[in-house]
Amino acid sequence: MKLDFVEFEGFRGFRRRARFDVPAGFMIVAGRNGVGKSTILDAIDYALTGNINKYDVEKAKGGGLHEHLWWVGEGVADKHYVTVGFVDRAGKSYAVTRYRDQTEPEGLAAALERLQDSSARGTTAEGQALMETTLIRDEVISSSSLDLPGQQRFNTVKAAIGAITGPDYSERTGRILAAAKEALAEEQTREQSQQADLGRLLAQLTEARTEAAQTSDVAEAMRLIGEAVPNGQTAASGETVRAMVADRRTALTRFNAALTRARQLQSLHHRVASDEFSRELTAANVDLQRENELLAARQDAVEAIRLAITSEEDADLIGVHFAALLEHGSSLGLQAGHCPLCDAVRTDTEFRAALDGIRSRLDGQVERLENARRRLTSAETELQASRAKVSELTALIDELIAEQTLYEGEAQAVRREYELSGFGDLDMDDLIGAETRAAMEQQRVIGLERAALILGASTAVERVSGFEIQIARARSLIEQTRRGIASLERAVETARQLDTAAKSLSNEILVEQFETVMPLLQELYRRLRPHTDWTEIDTDFGGKVRASLNFSVGNGRNPQFLFSSGQRRAAGLAFLLAVHLSRPWCKWDTLLLDDPVQHVDDYRALNLVEVLAAIRRSGRQVVVAVEDAALADLLCRRLRSSILEPGRRYDLDHAKDGSAQIAGVLDVLPLPEKALPVSVTS
Repeated sequence: MKLDFVEFEGFRGFRRRARFDVPAGFMIVAGRNGVGKSTILDAIDYALTGNINKYDVEKAKGGGLHEHLWWVGEGVADKHYVTVGFVDRAGKSYAVTRYRDQTEPEGLAAALERLQDSSARGTTAEGQALMETTLIRDEVISSSSLDLPGQQRFNTVKAAIGAITGPDYSERTGRILAAAKEALAEEQTREQSQQADLGRLLAQLTEARTEAAQTSDVAEAMRLIGEAVPNGQTAASGETVRAMVADRRTALTRFNAALTRARQLQSLHHRVASDEFSRELTAANVDLQRENELLAARQDAVEAIRLAITSEEDADLIGVHFAALLEHGSSLGLQAGHCPLCDAVRTDTEFRAALDGIRSRLDGQVERLENARRRLTSAETELQASRAKVSELTALIDELIAEQTLYEGEAQAVRREYELSGFGDLDMDDLIGAETRAAMEQQRVIGLERAALILGASTAVERVSGFEIQIARARSLIEQTRRGIASLERAVETARQLDTAAKSLSNEILVEQFETVMPLLQELYRRLRPHTDWTEIDTDFGGKVRASLNFSVGNGRNPQFLFSSGQRRAAGLAFLLAVHLSRPWCKWDTLLLDDPVQHVDDYRALNLVEVLAAIRRSGRQVVVAVEDAALADLLCRRLRSSILEPGRRYDLDHAKDGSAQIAGVLDVLPLPEKALPVSVTS
């Protein structure tokens, strides 16, 4: 089953009818905040559950959810309803409709029967669990995953997989635990043997170094090496020293190049670090702030004058009608002692005085309109001057900041070169100290070259070199064994957890739960990469009576308290997607995401796009609402459209009355096959 369409009217922020035909492949809904993207997903949620699961408050001051479920803006909607359509693989359609004035929905039972296998889950045909595992909302990504208590997290996974019962696996897990402990003990014994071998080699190396030091030419070479490398090795082969010389020369060349760049940056550094530069930048910012305030004031003045002119022009239009009446009254004159316009009793003197007063007011109104227009011209001239001044100051500030940025970038590059060449402790501004250090390093390299020549002609250090190679190999084996021990310790801990779970929860097969959701969670976690250092997430089940699902990274650390808000959301997405993809009872092949990249950086947003592309390639229908237009474009490209499962993009905006509306529809066409034919020549 897949989503076929969503249609509503008078629902949430949509006053007029809106219909979204959902292709079998994917649908992307884009638009800025508040234009109704979430309303589409709210409509699906409401149709299947009679509620919107992101709102927990039933009643509140000013009304709860149900008082704000339907259109409450200006004007009145013609109808109030929500209809959501579904279609199965055979092309048969199902629809669920809810009306504001009807308590019972139409078609819900038949649709839920096709969307989920209630017998496999052991629950009634309710849409709550279906929506909670199908719709991933921005508001609940963290609170429904990483921030959940361990017991609730376990129940979430259990509900997604469905109730499973089976035999007692405690005997099997006990054997696994015993085998893991035996393997761990063998590795620990191997490490002890390797440590003993390393001790013997170190003792032999000490004897060989003592023997080599008694040879005068070798002793001289050792002295030179000691001077060049005060904290380094005291004996080495000619080959080792030559390699050291090559490394030192490469580092010195790199440092000298960085030192040259540092000299070139001195003038720019003096400019950027000077008080004059700081005062210039501060003054420019102060002037810009003042000019912006003046610009705002002048804009307000222009708008006020324009409003006044509009008012005067309206009054002038009325004056035209008054002038016509005045002319008409003047031409008629008094009619039997009555005003021809209002039929009032007037003397001839009163009548003429009234006409003169009206003429005077009309003449003054024309003069006021002309004065207002002159003021508008002057105010607009001043406004243009302010705008030019703001542009000039903005350009000046950008230029100054560009100088700062250029210096900081170059300085950072020089410091990095200092560090990479082994001179990270030097101050970049201390050119004399850097030059002195470079000269000292040059002398050390010369000493090492001389030592290499001496050692190359001597055989006294061969035994030392041989022992050093054996010691390095022994240490490598010990490190490898330690990694094996660490892996086996984790295996023992996992086996212990499985054994405890099997003994305390004999009616549930936790191994099967690990084999469904947890590996999928770990794969999704690796793909989304919430944290650069902790690239793996570990899981374990705890609790003898009430089971809990716990997450950890690194050496048993809790990601809930280590990860930032964005990192927790990325890890939460991995968990919720794993739950969504691990529902054997669900027949609805649609994934709904409501702005899943809020508070997630661009790097992890791109990782999410690739994960969604992989989910889409599995044949699952994907519906995503996003704010970022560029991200919507990327989703349209990466989710891929096909002839049988096309994609579509909807862009939303506001109408003039504040109602949300569809601003644009774009069908995402499949990419052409064999667009670049290969010509075969015989």
